[in-house]
Amino acid sequence: MPTKPVLTAAELTALTEQHRPVVRLNPDPKRLGGVKSFIGCSCGKNPKRMPQGASVMANAYMAHVRALGLSITNVSHAVYDEGYAAAGLTWNQWYDMKTGCDPFTGQPN
Repeated sequence: MPTKPVLTAAELTALTEQHRPVVRLNPDPKRLGGVKSFIGCSCGKNPKRMPQGASVMANAYMAHVRALGLSITNVSHAVYDEGYAAAGLTWNQWYDMKTGCDPFTGQPN
């Protein structure tokens, strides 16, 4: 059975930085189904099928990073992807700003 290569701390840090969790907007909720937003990977990898609920919105991302040999167990540090009003902020940071605006569009809720 082949063994996984052992990564140095620097290699592991670099790989983790390349595969950060990001919050993205479901491009077509009516056609693709599922929730309004999902957790994708900063490398551009998105789930093939949109998650059907908030409790499973990170499952595809978690499977992706596990396949790379990373052990990310918590995605609460996921930030909104570039191009959105809340880009670079976590959900909690955006909520704490009490903007009353949609984090994707910046328009009032």
